[in-house]
Amino acid sequence: MPASRRRIFPALLACAGLLAAGCAPADPLAVVVTADTAGAFATWRIGVGSDFTRDGWREFDDAVQEIKFEIMAANLATGGEAVATVARGRIDGLAAREVLRLGYTAKIRRLGADRAGLAAAMEQNSRLTTRADDTASIARLAEVRRKQEARLLQFDADIAAATRRRTALGPAPSASAPAP
Repeated sequence: MPASRRRIFPALLACAGLLAAGCAPADPLAVVVTADTAGAFATWRIGVGSDFTRDGWREFDDAVQEIKFEIMAANLATGGEAVATVARGRIDGLAAREVLRLGYTAKIRRLGADRAGLAAAMEQNSRLTTRADDTASIARLAEVRRKQEARLLQFDADIAAATRRRTALGPAPSASAPAP
């Protein structure tokens, strides 16, 4: 190989590396989601597939699922495709980080409502009494109360974990801030 080519080749490799690094987002969560149609969403997922780790995709998919749960709970849509369409409308044009933040917010609300329902049931159960000689009922009631208490603690832990993760994603962009 001529000496001029030997000097140019490393320079070309360095330029290619810089171009590749410049084209890839530094933060995969900054990637804007395209989801105006099911096909566009599928194409977007394929296009950014390698930007996310397996755990990153799991977290993203969980967030989208939480958004769908919220849509169903609010009776905004019924049926799989209708719910998916509304969910895609909510996430289209958002950064992946914002989708995660929406998902964690929906999860915190869902868990909070479930926790409140359990706490109300526990309050009612706390007033239940059994006959002193009914050992089977006494044992059953104690078991129900133990399971409810454990479930309440699990709700608290799940809400705290979701809140920590949402906080770790950083603050939501303000409505007055220009879009990146």
